[in-house]
Amino acid sequence: MRVFDRDFLQYQLAALRHNQYKSRVLFPNLLLFLAAVYFYEQPLIALGFIVLGFAVIVFGHLRFRKHANDPDEQFEVYLEKKFAQYDKQMRRKPNAAQVIQRHTMAVELQKMTAEEAIEKIKEWMKKDPASKRYAYHYLLRLHLLKDGNDKKQIPVEYVAHMEKAVKNEANVNLLVIAIQNAFTLKEYKTAQNLIRKAEEEMGRIRKIRKPAFNAVYKTNRIALSYYAGITYKANGNRQKAKEHFALAKKDCKSEKLRLKIIEAEQADQ
Repeated sequence: MRVFDRDFLQYQLAALRHNQYKSRVLFPNLLLFLAAVYFYEQPLIALGFIVLGFAVIVFGHLRFRKHANDPDEQFEVYLEKKFAQYDKQMRRKPNAAQVIQRHTMAVELQKMTAEEAIEKIKEWMKKDPASKRYAYHYLLRLHLLKDGNDKKQIPVEYVAHMEKAVKNEANVNLLVIAIQNAFTLKEYKTAQNLIRKAEEEMGRIRKIRKPAFNAVYKTNRIALSYYAGITYKANGNRQKAKEHFALAKKDCKSEKLRLKIIEAEQADQ
């Protein structure tokens, strides 16, 4: 077990990088196509601008596919870079999300034990009590990593917070962490309710035209179908499971992630 589902994390980070790339090249690409219009009486020059514009677009898609399908070793290198960014943020004025992500990423990269991360996050919560809304999901994740799914070893408030997220949580990424926690605890009914809640919230973030939100939306469209498939399969509804796995595969643009979905679909219960 890991802190993060790496395949989905890799897909989301690849989508984010792709969205940022599209934002950077949007204006230059518009200029290329305007130049093609300007030189319409000189077909070869106009064609050159058009080809260059399409090349920029194609390069972006190929780049996304590469990042989404990078082998684990290469993705690990990228995570190390992300971790270094978190460290820089920690030296400034970090917010709760940055602190928690930094410590959980440290566990993911085996730079810190789950127990050490739990203590660090608890220390932060003393300074910022409101951060518990965010922190409890990750603290539960870390306890599951440290203690397994033995509820006797896990503070009851963390499990209760997971269950309350069905009504109270609007952050899709936190809902996905809660879904993963519910799976680990084999609480499939709770997982199903969390998936429904996350699907409701997806409609809201779909309308936000920002690279990060778009990456969350694209990734979790796949993730929620995937997790729903696992839930239905665990409950014995193989037809519904098949339908949701099919939706996940349809939206997926990564062979690496698609393989994960196929393996889950074909795995014995």
